[in-house]
Amino acid sequence: MDPPRFRDLGDRLRRRARAPRRYPPNGWTIEQTERHLVDQQVEWAVVFDTNRRQLFRLRGTRQTVSFSMQDVALLRDSVVVHNHPREEGERAEDLTFSLTDLIFAVRFDIAEMRVVTTGWRFTLRRPEDGWPADETVIGEVYDELFAAQIVAFDGAVAEGLLTDEQARRLAHDETLRLVAQWGRFEYVKEAR
Repeated sequence: MDPPRFRDLGDRLRRRARAPRRYPPNGWTIEQTERHLVDQQVEWAVVFDTNRRQLFRLRGTRQTVSFSMQDVALLRDSVVVHNHPREEGERAEDLTFSLTDLIFAVRFDIAEMRVVTTGWRFTLRRPEDGWPADETVIGEVYDELFAAQIVAFDGAVAEGLLTDEQARRLAHDETLRLVAQWGRFEYVKEAR
C-alpha cells in the first residue's frame, strides 16, 4: 500500500508491531481497494462515503484496526472495506466477519461492510429501514444461534469428519447466515 515511514522502521528495529496509522484518501475505488488489500500482511480499513468517495484509510495490526473518535464520527451510512490477513493453516474462505465486525457495523450504523481475503469477499448490508436491533440484541441472538450450531456440528467432530477448529469456523459462517436471515439484512460470501 504505502511505503514504510520512519516510525515504522523504528518499530521494526525495536521488534514491535507497527502502530496503527491513519492515511488520507488515495482516490482508489472500492474495487481497486479490494484488489490492493487482499494480500496485505496487516489489517487495513478504508472508509467510503455514501457517494462511494474514499474518506480515509487506516492501517492496523495483524489482527485488528483501531478507529479514533474522529474516525467513528464519519462511519454512519458509510461503506467500510477491510481485509483479514491469512495465518498459516487458515483457509481464506473461512475468514469472514467476526462477531466484533458485525457489532461494529451495527453500533456505528454502517450501510455496508466488506471483508476481503485471498480469493473471497464477504459483505454485510444494512436493511433499507436500518439495522433490526442494537448491538446488544444482535450479539445475544448471535451467541444463542452459535451455541446451537456448535451442537449441530458435534456429531461430525465426534466421527472425525471435522476438527474442532473446522467446526467452529463452519458454525460461525452458518450463524452469520442465520442472524442475517433473522435480522433481514444481507450477508454474502462469494469467491472473487
